[in-house]
Amino acid sequence: MSLPGLELACVLLILGTARAQIPIQCGSPAHVESGECCPPFWGDGSPCGSVSGRGRCQDITRETPQERGEREREQRNSRDFRLWWPTFFFRQLCVCRGNFGGADCGECAYGWQGAGCQARRVVTRRDISTLSEVERERFVRLLTQSKVILSQRYVIYASGSSAPNSPLAFRRASVYDVANWVHYVSAKSIRTSAEPYYGHRSAAFPSWHRMYLLHLETEIRNLTGDDAFTMPVWSWAGKAGCDVCTERLFGSSQGGGQLSGRFGSWQVRECRPMGPFWGVGEGCVASGYFGNDKVG
Repeated sequence: MSLPGLELACVLLILGTARAQIPIQCGSPAHVESGECCPPFWGDGSPCGSVSGRGRCQDITRETPQERGEREREQRNSRDFRLWWPTFFFRQLCVCRGNFGGADCGECAYGWQGAGCQARRVVTRRDISTLSEVERERFVRLLTQSKVILSQRYVIYASGSSAPNSPLAFRRASVYDVANWVHYVSAKSIRTSAEPYYGHRSAAFPSWHRMYLLHLETEIRNLTGDDAFTMPVWSWAGKAGCDVCTERLFGSSQGGGQLSGRFGSWQVRECRPMGPFWGVGEGCVASGYFGNDKVG
């Protein structure tokens, strides 16, 4: 694939229906075997909320049987599942109508809100330096909750084998760690560490990072029930030092990879390929500290 094509693939990891993580209702061998991920909408119990007119389950490949056989043969020998997103896992997905969104069409697309998703959601992002002490503490508290509470909505893909066509496995992770996995899998190089990280060093950078942050912000709202939660910005230009590297915010470097403050106990999840087939054998293990892994 050409570099522009791979850049597009990285953007689609975020823009796609399942947004690169796997809906928890579809994280089972049976769903992968069937190739279908069309969860029921909680409001009416129908797949993709079809009864309520929110969406419908569709075969997004629109392949003939011969085309499907050819694609599956190529996928089995693929070195990177991202090049086959999302058909590496599923062919049938919820396609939402209008302003509805989410894996089951049970929520609003980004930028919309309300029962019918007809009201615009306008967010004013404030510089973190303008937040009051109460507002800063609220931000850190809700961010911490996202790290220690398991996601009830998504699982992440992992495999203990680097062999092509090895069994797929899905693991539970916290809301923050699910978002961290999305960032990792979108930004990593395609085969070797010597190659560029396309999500960061390319034209794809602003597009998919914006969608990534919108995803994390939405998931923190869903987790905490705080619909007014927004991610602040940090304007660092022209500053001589890191004014957010304080004990009350993100902590300061203590050397040796250690961080002071509340985030110093967060455990790092190191994800790396377990063989020559990137994206086929993925291992995510705890390594060092920058966070803990307790379940809320």
